[in-house]
Amino acid sequence: TVLQNWCDEVEKWSERAKMSYFYYHVKAEQPLKKRIATLREWARDGGVAVIGYEALLALVKGKAREQAVPLLQQPGPDLIVLDEGHRIKNMQSKQHAALAAVRTRRRVILAGTPLQNNLNEYHAMVDFVRPALLGSVPEFRNRFVAPITNGNTLDASAADVRLSRQRMAVLHDLVQPFLHRRTAEILRQALPPKREIALSCRLAPVQRSLYSTFLEHAKAASGASVRGLLGAYQTLQQIFNHPATLSSGRTSAGTTSTSRRSSRRAWVSPSSTSRRRFTYPTPT
Repeated sequence: TVLQNWCDEVEKWSERAKMSYFYYHVKAEQPLKKRIATLREWARDGGVAVIGYEALLALVKGKAREQAVPLLQQPGPDLIVLDEGHRIKNMQSKQHAALAAVRTRRRVILAGTPLQNNLNEYHAMVDFVRPALLGSVPEFRNRFVAPITNGNTLDASAADVRLSRQRMAVLHDLVQPFLHRRTAEILRQALPPKREIALSCRLAPVQRSLYSTFLEHAKAASGASVRGLLGAYQTLQQIFNHPATLSSGRTSAGTTSTSRRSSRRAWVSPSSTSRRRFTYPTPT
C-alpha cells in the first residue's frame, strides 16, 4: 500500500544517511487504544508518523478526539506531507478540517492530479499550504474564478479573453514560489526503457461459460444505464483475469480441505431465471 511504501522509504533513507529515524505507522485497522498509544509514543520520542486519511479523521473527529488532538497540537509535527493531496480539494470536507486541526509550521502536498482542472479545488489545496495567500473563497471567486471562466467560454468577447489571460498570469505569479511541477522527464534517466509485451490467451472453459452466462443476463436486463454498463465491464474484466475475483470468499459445498491446492470456490450466475454454479481452483 501507499502507507507501507512510505515506511519503506523512511527505512531506506535513514540507512543511506546513517541516521536512525523512528517511524510510527498508525494503522486504521488497529484498535483505538493501540492507535492512541502509537501516537503518544511518537509525540514523546519524535520521528516520523505515517498515518492514512481515514485513520487521522477517526482520531481527530471520533471518540478519541480529547486524547488525540493534544498530541497533534502540543507542539505538533514540524512538517506535514500529504500524499495524494487531491483528497483535500474540498475545503468543506471532514478530511480538510481534520488536517487543519494539526498544528505545524510547514506543509507539503504531493498530487499527481493536475491542480488547474478546477479553480475552486486549486484554491483549497493552495490555501492549505499557504493560508490566506489567495484570499477567502468569495474573494478568490470574484478575483480569479469568474473572469477566467468568462474568458474561456465560446461567446467570450475580446475584453473577456484579455482579462482572463491577465488574471491567469497574476495567479501564476502568486503561486509560482510554492508550486513545483515535475514531469516524467526527471525519471527517464533513472528508469530502464519501457517495453510492453502483449500476450493473447484463450479463455478457459469455465471463463467461457461465465462469459456466455453473463451476456445472457445482460441482454435480458432492461433499462441499462451508463453505470450499469461500467459495472458490467468491470465484471467482465474479473472473468477475463480470473473467476476467483468474483467469489465472495466462501468455499463451495463439499470442500473439506483447507490447503490452497485443494481449495475451490464457487460463483453463482446473476441470472434470475437460470442459476448455474461453477467451481474452479483458487489462484496461488
